Amino acid sequence: MKNLVTSAITLAFTLTSIADDHKPDWAVEIGNAVAQTVWLCDLINGSTMEDVTRIDKRLHKYLDTHQLRIKRDIILPSLDTYSGYDYGALEWATWDEWGRAQDIFSTTEEGQAIAAAYGEIEKCNRWEASVYPIMRDASVMQDANTVATVNWCKRRPGVSNDQLISKHSEIVSRIKDTHPAVWWGVAYPELGVQQGQVPGNFYHYMIYPDYKALAKAKNSQANKEGWRSLEDYYTSYADCAGQVAVDVETVRWR
Repeated sequence: MKNLVTSAITLAFTLTSIADDHKPDWAVEIGNAVAQTVWLCDLINGSTMEDVTRIDKRLHKYLDTHQLRIKRDIILPSLDTYSGYDYGALEWATWDEWGRAQDIFSTTEEGQAIAAAYGEIEKCNRWEASVYPIMRDASVMQDANTVATVNWCKRRPGVSNDQLISKHSEIVSRIKDTHPAVWWGVAYPELGVQQGQVPGNFYHYMIYPDYKALAKAKNSQANKEGWRSLEDYYTSYADCAGQVAVDVETVRWR
């Protein structure tokens, strides 16, 4: 299970779209959380990603029928040697919409049929998290194919949640105009996992438009003394497991 979660997640997304007035239609404001459902799956019975795509289309039609505003991403492990899963799916919604979707899905014949269809091709671990966006750019909703990094962390002894939030805000104020990431969220598992099953209390999820942007961030860290800020964070605020990277494809916008 630890190998599965080390590369999890993606996202803490925002569930976004462009409104008619061309302003970002963020699901929540900065400071509030979105619900993130994480599925990490192994394919079984000789199934392939083509089978996943086939059932996904059925699911998306079902979500459209019930007018459920849920964003869905497919993630594939990239720079994560010990991932231990074939693929992952991320579903993003407000918590209210998540609750409505669970009730509809569990009480309709088609919802149960779709769940059974997935069960024939895959075996998954699932959990729910609250994801708090702390830095974001509207360009994140323009590209269906991105790269995300995940880093699980634990608060250092004596560090309060308020102190951690304040530190994150200070970092954002310093890097938001120059950092190549287009989205950054901090996520906290809520349902489906217990103590010791995941390698931290929370995780950082950062989205980049491509690997060139990720390389720019790493070059700044390695060659422009960006490591000093990371050293301060890791030494004084959080003990982190280390970043992994996943390829992300958005297959349904909310």
